[in-house]
Amino acid sequence: MAAKKKSFIVAMDIGYSNTKVCYGSSDEDKVISIIPSTAARADKFRNNFLIDPNPHDQFTKTIVDGREWYVGCPISSIEGYVREKHDGFTESPHYRAILNSILINQPRNKIDRVVMSLPVNQYYNDRLRSELQSTVIGTH
Repeated sequence: MAAKKKSFIVAMDIGYSNTKVCYGSSDEDKVISIIPSTAARADKFRNNFLIDPNPHDQFTKTIVDGREWYVGCPISSIEGYVREKHDGFTESPHYRAILNSILINQPRNKIDRVVMSLPVNQYYNDRLRSELQSTVIGTH
């Protein structure tokens, strides 16, 4: 009898301050991480941060709408940073940059299931849920 395939799952909670991520399958150890929910376009960084970053800073480069974004950077490195906290957060390039960074930083080529936490008012919005679903499904 063939062994049952183990699903690879990525769960995430992209919050206004921190992003919580857990991924793995039932037959392996899970990876859990928390990163700052900071994201900014490359042109928003000060002091040559991207040329000579602090080796302790962990950040991810991703592309949103054809522009380079960096996720998980210290707020002090971003010129004029203002935390995004509004009803349209899940539709913003900031949110999409964080989402992209989660999807590209997990170790598998294929994710079987994505579990996302949403603010309550957005969970009950069918249009937003449908748009998020179409954003997550596909190649990243």
